[in-house]
This record gives sequence, structure tokens and C-alpha cells, in this order.
Amino acid sequence: MSRGLLRPGYIFLGFAEVHFYSFQAALEAINGFNVYGSSGTSSSVIYVDIDGHNRNRTTFETILPRESSSKNTDAAILLSIGWPAFATHDPDVYGKSYDKCLRRLEGRYGLKRFFRDGYHTELEDNSKPYYKLHETCNFQDIECQFPIFFAYITITAQLRGDEELSNSYWEKLKDLSIASDEPGLSVLPECYVLEEDRMQEERNKPNSQDFYPASPLEFGNHLWTNAVYLIAHMLKEKLIHASDLDPMYRHLPASQRPKNPNRHSAFQGSMEGNPVVQIALIAESTSVQMLLSTYGISSQTPKELEPVQIWPSWKMVKVFESLGKDSKLNLGGRPPRPFGPLNTSKIFKLVGDTILCYPLLFDLKDFYINADPAVLIDEIKSDLVFISKRWKLAGRPTFSMLVREENLSGEYFNHMLDLLVALKNGFVSGVRVRIGRVHQLLNSGCMEHIDFATSEDIPPDDAFEELGGKAAQIISRTSIDHVDDDFRLSEKDYVSKSDSELCEIVKKHDVENLRVVAFAIAVLMRRYGKQYCVSEETLEDRMQLVYRQACAWRLWWLVRYCAAKLRKTMNSLAPSITNMLVRGKQVTLGVRGYNEHTVASPLTPVEITDILFTCCRDDEPQAAVLQQELIIACSDLICQKPFAFDGVLTIRLSWLSDAISLMLDYALNASKGTHSNRRTTPTTPSTIGVPPNFKVGSNVYDLSPTDVKKIVASLLTRKDWHLLTHLQSRRLNGSLNRVPAHLYDSVWKILERTQGGIVIASKVLPQQPTLSDMTQHELTFAYQVESIMSEITHPEYRQILVELLCIVAVILERNKELSITGKLDCDALIKDAFNRFCDKNNIHDRNDMTPFYLLDDSEFTADSSANYLAKAVIDLLLSNENLVKRKVSYLNSPNDSFGFVSTPSVEKGTDAMSSCIVS
Repeated sequence: MSRGLLRPGYIFLGFAEVHFYSFQAALEAINGFNVYGSSGTSSSVIYVDIDGHNRNRTTFETILPRESSSKNTDAAILLSIGWPAFATHDPDVYGKSYDKCLRRLEGRYGLKRFFRDGYHTELEDNSKPYYKLHETCNFQDIECQFPIFFAYITITAQLRGDEELSNSYWEKLKDLSIASDEPGLSVLPECYVLEEDRMQEERNKPNSQDFYPASPLEFGNHLWTNAVYLIAHMLKEKLIHASDLDPMYRHLPASQRPKNPNRHSAFQGSMEGNPVVQIALIAESTSVQMLLSTYGISSQTPKELEPVQIWPSWKMVKVFESLGKDSKLNLGGRPPRPFGPLNTSKIFKLVGDTILCYPLLFDLKDFYINADPAVLIDEIKSDLVFISKRWKLAGRPTFSMLVREENLSGEYFNHMLDLLVALKNGFVSGVRVRIGRVHQLLNSGCMEHIDFATSEDIPPDDAFEELGGKAAQIISRTSIDHVDDDFRLSEKDYVSKSDSELCEIVKKHDVENLRVVAFAIAVLMRRYGKQYCVSEETLEDRMQLVYRQACAWRLWWLVRYCAAKLRKTMNSLAPSITNMLVRGKQVTLGVRGYNEHTVASPLTPVEITDILFTCCRDDEPQAAVLQQELIIACSDLICQKPFAFDGVLTIRLSWLSDAISLMLDYALNASKGTHSNRRTTPTTPSTIGVPPNFKVGSNVYDLSPTDVKKIVASLLTRKDWHLLTHLQSRRLNGSLNRVPAHLYDSVWKILERTQGGIVIASKVLPQQPTLSDMTQHELTFAYQVESIMSEITHPEYRQILVELLCIVAVILERNKELSITGKLDCDALIKDAFNRFCDKNNIHDRNDMTPFYLLDDSEFTADSSANYLAKAVIDLLLSNENLVKRKVSYLNSPNDSFGFVSTPSVEKGTDAMSSCIVS
């Protein structure tokens, strides 16, 4: 919406990035709109996917107040959060975005559009369509200022009822208008420009120089600017009303907007606060219904619901594929994207039938993660909270909860019963709920009429997956306490067996040796493909059966193995990755040392699946599905506890998996009792999140999905890390890619004073053109530093490097007369520090750095790693070739504070290092 204010990008780099620009206002306004009006039919009505709309809204509000990876802020944000879009009503998001725009961009004559914007400056070459690399630094601190943004602030403040702010900016705006050619009229210039001979003074002291208005004789009167100026003028004079400017009442929250009767679901709330979530409790069978009734919980079977039908969400997705399909226009219809919790909370009317859809988490064909009862319970609670907070449609949301027999057996029966009792009592996780009979819930629910589909678009009936015969008998054995699952076996043990031997194993299907059956099927699949039949059953179907049995018996290593062989994927991978990207994080998929792929921009589900299964080794197929669990775990955690990812810019999933393995090893070896004198209490499984029943010889693939999420949360929140040794904490911090706050800003300042650049893992980060192409606070610079650091293969070495960069930054900041004329070779400095340590302690083996990693990493003492690193740095800086005065360029403000520590120089004390160490 506001993107038209700017050119597509001030540098063309040929890659996509996530920007803040929101389509939310347009989506909400156009939903249910018939493009042909009264002459149109049901096929010309526009539908908006509420889950897609919510993802856009979440992405928009999350990325703010940042504009994108390459822009720290942008004046166009004001148009999105205020008039005309009003894309957010979150006061915190609005306040932070508004304050950042004004703090960074406001001048005496208006706002800069963004940093290093050369538009209309006297240095700009108007013949170029876009700037080349290294050119934008010429425009820093001399950008033109645009008074139109004062007009936007005036209008937004007036509509929001902030009369004082509106008057303040209106007075500023009137002082910036200039006389028109027409007598008695004034116009607003497009921008104010700085004269070339005053540019250096402006760089030295911002907002000290006078700007002149862009000449209308040269460029003409800017129509857009003056249109907004006149609108602000009429609004201040009360010649127009707020509804004239905002007929959709977008400046009001959804619950306060006038209702608009519509046959289709509309983005209008009917009440303040969160709605009551209706619960349709559906028992899979009469036996489940009778069991629930013994505890006073009322439910209905599918037969009792007739004529209301219960569909899995994928079936409705199939129906929606006909939406927008047109062979003449070569339109393929809606992509087969799964329905989220909001879409499945509607009640659908299709060809005279009333249909409820149950969410994906109850679908047996979905990813195995919901086979873990603890995960299922948490997901139900999370979905209810999510629906309650994000529901913006008229009518109450209806959550269809399907209760199967396997949900009510085993060790988690009491937990599931507690949830059902809480639902009956009407309050779950702070959400008001109401269980009722489906026919009673229809009147108060949100009804969606599907007029674009016909009976031919409805797929064959497959509402519930009922397994019979031997399969049903096997899977029903969920109360089994133990099934032999020999972890010593591997697939390669069966590669040499003949087809007849493998087929015999498959036919026998020994349920006490399911891992053997899975290996035999996998080998045959590799030889003949998934559709090869053994006893009239395809290998794919047989592997599906083993997968279901392993899920029922919670044999998690085997579950993940089968899921990988079947290329199972979670439907929420793409939104989850985007959820992390908009928070400024990168995600690296694949296996360390084999094949890794860094995701820096949103991908489609197909692209993510291809990367996961091609970047993982054949001898460890479970890595592809475990990384999907890690994606979901990190996405959930970053939403619930954003602080857990402080200092983590790149989430490397293979390293995170290694960190979990390290944590398991630490827990299993805790009884051996070897820990440094810094720690007073040894680690135990319970203190660092590892399940107490975890067996020796098991690995990360034997953990349940719940345990994986718990350990990820324990790692990233650093729960009880004070119990770990220095080496352990270094390895874990390195595996998590965690760095101290402001490290990348510190690297920028080091680079300003290092003419030859910085060498990390034999890779060079050059001073130029890095400083010319980027700005200090933009994420693209941090990504570049991180990409070089990703070349390091040992997490503990990476952490030593982080400590070294902190120390160099502190020393240079406190000793401004020093700079480095050559390269800052970090590898050489670490080697020098290690040699000093070896010399002092009479260590002869210079190949094993483990003793150095065991040094104290939290304080600056004579026996700390920081002491040896600091000595190596000081010797380098005081060498004759580096003892030179630094040349101060306009790229660096002499008043910049380091922001990393608040201690005196290294020469005056030893405390200067202590606050730059990650512990």
C-alpha cells in the first residue's frame, strides 16, 4: 500500500527479503466483495483466507519497527501504521514504530525517507535507474527531507484523537509551505534539499544547515504532497469528517466498526475483548462416548450429528482448490495449502449441507508429533488461546475436538481427562470456552457459504480413518509397557540380504521386532520403489502401518525413521520459518560438514521439503524429520519467550541437534562427577531438562517430541547453566550460535579501524566496500559477519573467537589513538594466546586446545582465557606498524559510545573485559 512512495530499492542486489509492507487493510476491505456488483455471480466473489490474513498480520507486527534486513527503518512505516492503512491497533507496536521513525528520520523540514536516500540530492545522477554498490555512502547524513510526512502525522493524530500532537505538526507544516504562482495560495514542496557546499558541515553536525525547497519550476508542484496537505488542511478546518477519509473505519478496532451484513464471513468483531470459543466434542466411537460420560463429560458421535457432517480439514482444502479456477485465464485455483485453526473454526455451508472441519492436529495422516499425547494436549490449549486472540470474524469460533480411543489410554489418560474437565468447566488457559451440542452451536457460530463449488468438487467420503482386522488389533495395544526395540540394529545390516529374505521378513511382520520390519521395507523400497507389492500390499502402505504402530507404542526412533522414509512433513513449516525470519533470524537446514542451506527469505513448503531431504545423509534419515521438530519448537519458543533468542542471529538446526546430544551426554555422565571448581553442584538430568528415564546408549532420536521441545527451551533459556563447566557452556553457546549483545555493532567499529579487514576462519571481511555498501545497524551486515563465522567447525572455538572480538572492541574503544594498518587475523591471535597459555603451564601438545577451553570464561583474571587473548591483542596493537593515528571518516561519529561495557581502558584495570563474555 505504501510501497509506491519509494522506488523498489535503492540498491538492486537480485535477492528477495522480507519487508514490513502490509496488505492487511486491503484484504479486510475486499473480503466478500463481488467484483461485478449486482450483475455478478457467486464465481466473482473474492474470498480472503483468514489464516493467510493472520500470517500477514503477524508478520507485519513482528517485523516492526524494523523495515527489512537492509533498512533499519523507513518513513513509509507511518503510512502503514497510521492513515490510510491503520494496519495495526497494537499500542506497543504502534508506539515503537512511530518513535523509531521520528527518532532516526525526523529533521527540521520533514522526514528522510530512509538512510542513504539519494533522491533529489545534488549528488544524485538522475540518469541511473538504481544505485550501484558503493554509491549510497555518498548520501549519508545529507538526505532530502520530505514535509509530506508531517501531513500524514497530522492526519493520523487527528483521527486517533490526539489533538495536541496534530496541532504541533500542523504548525510545523504551515511553516514549510511556500507561496504559489496563484495569488493568496500556498503549496508544499515535494522535499527540501541541501546545497552541495554545505554537505560536510551537515555531516559533522546533523540538522545544523538550512535546506532549500525543491523548485517547482524544475520539477513541478508535487501533486501527491499537495493532495495530502489539502486533506490535512480540510480536516483541521473541520470541512471533512473522519468517515470521509476512512469509510471502512479502519482507524477503529474491528470490534468498534459498524456491522456490514454480508453473506460471507466478514472481518468484524461483535464485542470487545476475546470471544467465547465454542467446543464441539466429538467421540470417535460409542465406546469413547460411554467412557467420557462416566466422568460427566457430554460428547456426540458422528452419527448423532447428522445431517451435520464432520470432515478432515484436507477434504475442505480439496473443495477450495476450485476457488478461482479458470481454464480460459489459465488460473489453477487456490493452492492446496492446509487450513489453519482459524479456517477450521468456521461452519461451512456447501451444496445445502452443513459441515464442520476438525483441525490438522487430530488427523491421523498428519505428522507424528501429535502422536505424543503431551504434545497433543499442549497443541489443543495453544490453538484455543490462538483462536481466542486472533479471531476477528463476526460470530463465535467453533473448535471441533475429536477424541479417539488412543487419546484415552496409557500414562497420559489423567492429563487428557483434566483437559476435558477444564473444557466442561468453561475455562482453559485463560480462554472462555463453551461445550455444547453441535445443533445448538450453529446459530452463534461463524457461517461461511461456499457458493463457488458444486457437488462434483467434493472428494470421495473419507471423514474418519477406521482401521480394521489385524491393523486395528495391533494399534489398539497402546497400553503396552515395553516393546523390544533393539538400537544396535541398523539398515546397513540388511542391505546384503536377498529379496526373498527381505520379503519373508515383511510378510511375517513381527510386531516384537518392528525395527527389523522397517529396515527390510526400506531396503526393498530403495531397490524397487514405494509401489512395489509384497502380498498384494505396496511397500508404502506397509511402511505406513509400521509408522502407525510405532506412533501408538511411542517408539520414537522408529517413528522418525519411518517418517523420513515416507518423506513426512509438517504443514506449518513455511509459516514457522517465516515467523523466525521476520524476527531477524536466519535458519540453516541440513547437516554440518555435509550440506547446509541457509534460509534468509521465505520459501514454499515444497522448497523446504526438498532442502530438508536432500541436505541430510542417507545413513541418518531421521535428521530431516527431527529438524522439522526443531523448526516448530524454535518457532513456538520465539513467540512465547523472544528473549530466549537474544544474541542468536542464525539458528543452525544441525548444531542445535548437536547441542541436544551434548546436553544428553552431560546428563548421562553427570554421575562421574568431573566438573570444574567454578561449579558447586553437578549436572543431573532433571536440572537441564533431560528426561530421567533416558537410557544409556540412546540418542536424540529416542526422545519424545515433548522432551525435544523441553530440552530446546532449556538450552535457549539457559536454565541451570551455572551448573555446567566452562567447556560445556562454551560448547553449548557455540552450538547455539549465541553472541553477546551488540557484537555486530562492535565488529563494525573494529572494521572502521582495520584497514586490511578482519580474518575469521581464513575468510576475510574487507573494510571496503563493506563500510560503503552497508550501515552499522542493518541486519545484512550482521548476516555477513555470521556467514563468515559459520565456516568454523568447532563450537568451542567459535566461542573463543567471540570472546576475542569483544576484547578487541573494548581495547580499541578505550584507546582511540590505535588502529590496525594490516589485517586483523583472529585465527593467528587465538593461536598466539593458546601458545602463551601452553608456555606458562608447560603444555607440550599444541594440537589439542581442550585445556584452553577449560579456562574461566566469565571473569578477567590471571587464569582466564580473556587474559591470554588480551595480551595477544595488545602486542599486536602496540607493534610499530599498527601504532598510527586513526583517520576519522564521516561514516563514524566521534561521539559514538561503545555501548558494550562501561569500564575504563585496559591499561587502567582488568574489569574492562568481564562484561563482554557470554556465560
